Amino acid sequence: MAHVRTQIRAQVIAALAGLPTTGNRVYPGRSLPLDPDRIGGPGLLVYCGNEEIEAVTLHAPRLEERALMLHLRGVVKAGSNLEDVLDQIALEVQRAMAQQLPDTEHIALQVDEDDTLEKPCGLITLTYRMKYHIAADAPDVLM
Repeated sequence: MAHVRTQIRAQVIAALAGLPTTGNRVYPGRSLPLDPDRIGGPGLLVYCGNEEIEAVTLHAPRLEERALMLHLRGVVKAGSNLEDVLDQIALEVQRAMAQQLPDTEHIALQVDEDDTLEKPCGLITLTYRMKYHIAADAPDVLM
């Protein structure tokens, strides 16, 4: 079985697949560039960041509470309505996360650009904090 981080990422990808603006162009990973021209339109990258880990119990196996930073990055080809499309992605992602993963906490939103591609892209990154529990000796089993 995969690490709980991998399971969470897969669950988020499934929750975000089929949104009106990004469709099924939802991919695991943080790698840029994600070229909207090559994938057929705006897309999303889903990746896990750092975690804060706190022991809940002292006996073995120790129960841990983890706070995972989850990043959802929208990528849009630059154009006259770039800001509107980025905002629409944020709207759709925030609604989907609130409905399908209500235990996540939206903690940040960052707008940026990627000019490494042939055609520049706009980026919007929504960061969520997701708390979960595991036993220290079973990082593949969500508790």
